[in-house]
Amino acid sequence: MKRFAILCAGTALIRAFSASADLQPIGDDVLSDMTGQSAIRIDEIPIDLNNTTGIRADGSDRDQGFTRITIGADIELNANIDRTVIGKRPRPDSEVEIPELEADVILNNVSLGTITRADDGSIQMNNFKVRDPYIEIARNADNQLTGVRLGFKEASGTIGHEIVSLSGDITAKAYVDEIVGLNLSGLNLIEYPYNHNTRTNRISTELQALQSILGWSPTLTLHLGELGHTTLNGTQNLYLGFQSEEINYPKVGAGPQGTAHSGFWLNLQDNYDAPNLEISLATGTGGGLFGIDLVSRNERVNNSFSPYF
Repeated sequence: MKRFAILCAGTALIRAFSASADLQPIGDDVLSDMTGQSAIRIDEIPIDLNNTTGIRADGSDRDQGFTRITIGADIELNANIDRTVIGKRPRPDSEVEIPELEADVILNNVSLGTITRADDGSIQMNNFKVRDPYIEIARNADNQLTGVRLGFKEASGTIGHEIVSLSGDITAKAYVDEIVGLNLSGLNLIEYPYNHNTRTNRISTELQALQSILGWSPTLTLHLGELGHTTLNGTQNLYLGFQSEEINYPKVGAGPQGTAHSGFWLNLQDNYDAPNLEISLATGTGGGLFGIDLVSRNERVNNSFSPYF
């Protein structure tokens, strides 16, 4: 891997100009006192010409070359986005789970961070935080662009949303406050592995905790549109990519990742939580003997300065 860094020095690199405006060289003794922080880093992973099959140790495809530009910074955001539509293009029905969804990612009323009011009337802004954002491009052996992704080394905070459509590899943890209509004592954490799905608005998992109660493990379906907010807690290896073909990108951080499929693809598998859920039996759906179709919801978080918005 080739690495280059552009340094922002804490002190000036040029000592002084002489009266004739000539630059003065900096001695080793002065340079040794300089300190700095990497502001922009460029990492390059060339195609492995000796072995273009298989996966590298970092999880990336050997037949792809990657160039990543990272901004070494901690950034805090507090923002509202009315509607986000990404990847609105025709796809064969065979590629998507729900054909009527018109885009790979559709999110309404997105809020990054929250705003709370204390008992004394003071306002507190709880910002959404990201660390070391980066953009990375992928190229094949013909030097053709095959993919580009925007990601973060780490992200934390609360996201308010109305999820209409998602595509990607997502693993969510649902923390359940109450399950109406079911006696599931002690079941307060449900993991939803959501892998390799294109254009869906629901994810499912087997409730193996019910094996000892029912004698079988029903499938629990979570309707994403019912979730008012989710949280990221030091989430690593978070990215949104756009690919013309399936690509395994190099891993950034400790979070897991899968193969990014063509189109827009979200990787969100590390410390992604849906807290404070209330789950009740869905009316008239009838999950059948081996399925329970439930309505799961939590409240949307506040991210506005009332009464101004």
